[in-house]
Amino acid sequence: MLFTVISGITPLHAAVGNRDLQTTRVLLRHNADVAAKAMVSLRGREERLCDAFELAVDLKQWDIVLSLVEYGYNLSKHGYLRDSVYMTSEIPDTLRDNAAMLSLLQKEARTPSPLQKLVVLKARKILQFEISQKVQMLVLPTS
Repeated sequence: MLFTVISGITPLHAAVGNRDLQTTRVLLRHNADVAAKAMVSLRGREERLCDAFELAVDLKQWDIVLSLVEYGYNLSKHGYLRDSVYMTSEIPDTLRDNAAMLSLLQKEARTPSPLQKLVVLKARKILQFEISQKVQMLVLPTS
């Protein structure tokens, strides 16, 4: 195994760690906390706190990285993505080796989200279910 969980694992961390895109997407649709941190040890290196995005980047799971971004992961909290001036040492090795993905994530972090995306993300959080499930639960008036 490339990583060892020390503490604080969430189902989202487990899905990312198992490279399970389908389960990751299901968890994201059900409002899994993308910002939750777990203490992990990657490839026998030092222990550190990381969220699902950082774990996916370390494991080179680019489809999962893009899914996390699609479901509202805050890329701007990483200076190397947000700022045009940053220390190269801040960039994870896996991203440094994938210039196309780094460029895509930097562009995404520096581009404001359209209002529609922000509204959808907020609605998902408020509803805690898929919108279609809530609509089916509505009581319709009878005449």
